[in-house]
Amino acid sequence: MAEETEQPEYAKEQIDAYIAEQVKANMAAIHQAEAANKPQPQQQNNVEYEKQVREVLDPIYGVHVDAANFNAADAKDYVDFYSDDIHREYKEEVEAAFQLAKQQGRPTSRNTIYRYILGDTYTADPAKFDARQKAIQQKQLDRASSAGDVGGGGVGREREAMASLADVTKIDPATGKYSMPLADMEKALAGMTF
Repeated sequence: MAEETEQPEYAKEQIDAYIAEQVKANMAAIHQAEAANKPQPQQQNNVEYEKQVREVLDPIYGVHVDAANFNAADAKDYVDFYSDDIHREYKEEVEAAFQLAKQQGRPTSRNTIYRYILGDTYTADPAKFDARQKAIQQKQLDRASSAGDVGGGGVGREREAMASLADVTKIDPATGKYSMPLADMEKALAGMTF
């Protein structure tokens, strides 16, 4: 019979320590191999790179980029300025001055131009300026009152308008036509907006 060789006995702690040591060594080797195979990011100075790109692209596309930025700012300024009803009366004057400044390469906000025109108009003839401002306010008041509520809660002129509208829209049951003649309808509806 073959002789059995005796194996030295190890304590459980020694075996666990040996296994942990081997696992750590193998994991370190794996991490080193991965780091060696991983492509390294290019280390570049972004400021220098952007400067080089601008030097190449600006002569070709710079004018177009600037124009696009200006057009976007112009559109925003246009919407911001004309969304307010008070500027409507001076639109032609403001736009003419704005386009002139734009052509001269000195664009200015429409609000600045508007304030300049108001001041210039007032300085030239204060009485004429006041008359124009009162006319503008009256026109705005008329526009606002014509857009008033003509429903059940409507008052004054609106209720009268609804009464005349009810008369105008009556249909004669015998003929199936409007009961009021066309000329009378026009008189009853004069000044009403729909």
